[in-house]
Amino acid sequence: MVVHRSGGAWTDLAEEGRYGLGYETAEEAVEALARLLLQEAKFDTTEKARELTYPRFRERLAKVLGL
Repeated sequence: MVVHRSGGAWTDLAEEGRYGLGYETAEEAVEALARLLLQEAKFDTTEKARELTYPRFRERLAKVLGL
């Protein structure tokens, strides 16, 4: 994935570069997409994908809310 480095997608989904590339400018976005398309950047996203389930979301939300 390629996400802007300004928010939740960067920290929560891409985990600041562990599972994807980040960008701040349009030029960096183009470069990141090119790296992925040319397979110069490879990520094992299987582990991250397993975390993205509704039960896990519910657990984490309850923890944040103190429930």
